[in-house]
Amino acid sequence: MLWRCTTHGCRRGASSLPLTFFDVIWVYFHPIQRLLFYPSTCSNTDFLEIIVPNLKKSLSQTLRNYLPLAGNLIQPMNSDIPEFRYVPGDSVSVTFAEASEDLDFDYLTGNQTRDSDEFYALAPDLPQPKTESESGFNIIPVLAIQVTLFPGTGICIGTVNHHAVGDASSIVGFIKAWSRAAKLGENQQLSAENQSRPFYDRSVIKDPSGRANIFWNQMGASPLPSFHSKLPTNRVRATYILRKNDIQMLKNLALAGEPGPIHLSSFTVTTAYVWSCLAKSAAESGEEVDDNEPEYFGFAVDTRHRLEPPVPATYFGNCVAFVVVETTHGLLRGSDGFVGAVKSVGELITNKANNKEEILRDADDWLVKYGPLMGKRIFGVAGSPKFDLYDTDFGWGRPNKYESVSIDRDGSISLCKSREFEGGLEIGVSLPRKKMDAFAAIFFEPLAENLINPLSSGYVWTCFAKSAAAAGEIGDDEPEYFCFVLDVRQRTDRVAMALAESRHAELKGDDGFPIAQTAPARVRSTKSYLKGRNIQQLTRRVAPESIATTTKRVTVHECCSIAPATAAGEAAEQSLPLTFFDILWLYVHPTQLAVSFAESSEDFDFDYLTGNQARDSDMFYALVPVLPEPRVESESGFQIMPLLAIQATLFPETGICIGITNHHAVGDASSIVGFIKAWGKSATFS
Repeated sequence: MLWRCTTHGCRRGASSLPLTFFDVIWVYFHPIQRLLFYPSTCSNTDFLEIIVPNLKKSLSQTLRNYLPLAGNLIQPMNSDIPEFRYVPGDSVSVTFAEASEDLDFDYLTGNQTRDSDEFYALAPDLPQPKTESESGFNIIPVLAIQVTLFPGTGICIGTVNHHAVGDASSIVGFIKAWSRAAKLGENQQLSAENQSRPFYDRSVIKDPSGRANIFWNQMGASPLPSFHSKLPTNRVRATYILRKNDIQMLKNLALAGEPGPIHLSSFTVTTAYVWSCLAKSAAESGEEVDDNEPEYFGFAVDTRHRLEPPVPATYFGNCVAFVVVETTHGLLRGSDGFVGAVKSVGELITNKANNKEEILRDADDWLVKYGPLMGKRIFGVAGSPKFDLYDTDFGWGRPNKYESVSIDRDGSISLCKSREFEGGLEIGVSLPRKKMDAFAAIFFEPLAENLINPLSSGYVWTCFAKSAAAAGEIGDDEPEYFCFVLDVRQRTDRVAMALAESRHAELKGDDGFPIAQTAPARVRSTKSYLKGRNIQQLTRRVAPESIATTTKRVTVHECCSIAPATAAGEAAEQSLPLTFFDILWLYVHPTQLAVSFAESSEDFDFDYLTGNQARDSDMFYALVPVLPEPRVESESGFQIMPLLAIQATLFPETGICIGITNHHAVGDASSIVGFIKAWGKSATFS
């Protein structure tokens, strides 16, 4: 731990802000904890001398527009509704810390199953409430921040806020405002003046029936509890990614099962899918749930633009309504559970969430209706893809991971935009380990079967068959195969290669496309792949000799070998065993560390090569390096096979081409692309 401090807003006079009925309902709800992880090579010295002062100064400037966050929730002793109050001298508790060596940044920022308890070292708790001596009021802080350095690896920014002070729209707005001020540095004063200011006027929230008082009286006006984190949680957390094509696949499945009108948004199919997977996995995890047991799904709806008149988008506070849908466990876990869930969630969104006349119709009864659901089989969502924390840049680039720590407390999932995949979604799940294992098995089953989009891949497979038939190349009884690879980092029980099979006559026929879409994929094992191959003689496939002439199109300026940079004390020699995933690729041609720097000839057309039209494949081989020849080590007799080669080719005044060749056994696409991106980032900031 480095130190704790407090950061003040500007020195204004005392001010207070009443709670609306949207706020009152969250007074006894647990605080919301968020973590943002940023890769950074920052040293301890730079952290203390550059980053910490900038974060403190920019936070103070930002709080100037967010005084309720620097203030406190004040609970009178006479049972009146609490209010927010800021007085000069109020501040936000900020902790600057350094992670211990056994806290692994890469492990914490992965998507795999991780121990939930490890994140609490990075997530601050709200300071303990205190009692004001003169008035006897309870004083409850509403915001705390912790910034943790992983020396040479990354920085984590953790925030915790009382939910009554603001919903996700408000708090994310504050975090982004702070990040903008921090990134601008010396110009942060200008940023604070120009950014959109929060809107605090409570008169825009109409409450003719006195809901705020109704809710407060129903809650009993008891003293606010302490919400400090309690460990162990006995939970693990994992992040599940649905890419754009996965979401489209789910939409197609829903349409196939429900031909009538249906609300098909990414939110609808994603939440319905997770909800049904949770129900289906209950039995697998050892839960005994009666088929007639009710299952609930609820989520908060931003009503800013749904109220009449609409509330400004910059309104600071809570402005969300509750909506809940119900089914039974038997229906949800059944074969049509997903389709039924999509229909139920879609109808809830159409008839309630998106209906201005209905969204608040039952608001007077929210506590009476939804309070008793706590402790039952209810599934909720924290966050929204509309609030993109992955574009929050404090000056160190985008975060590489977002974690909602508080989902450990209430059985919700977190939902946000995917950082890596355009149009994709990230789903954060927290469950006991046995339930997580069962959930993962159910979640990935249809995605693995449809990992290659059946609409696109099936169509291409069919086209190949039809074009071959037109050329008279293949007999009707000839088998046709479609092979694809599964990324199984979260599925250690799965083999990584699958094969779909059909007959040429079927694929080329009128029904070829639907047959290709539904062709069953079977797993291809490591043992069968290696059968008949001689492991003692590793062969290397190279480009055909006819392609060698294309190298005349480039002039090589320099060939060199580049070794990894080493730090003092690092081992000079290291080895890494091959897993069965790696052995699969020993005989596959290299996906192409010698480094070449070259210049293209004048007749080598950059625009032609980068087009989408049909182009001569041979021309590209002038830009692709070949792995150096294997050699035999004299002392040991070992065969030494290089794994990586790089060529950078200049097209003068037109472009640059980076060519990379790697042996597939050293890593799959995810690993090699990660290396390329890391190299690109290093080159950008060097």
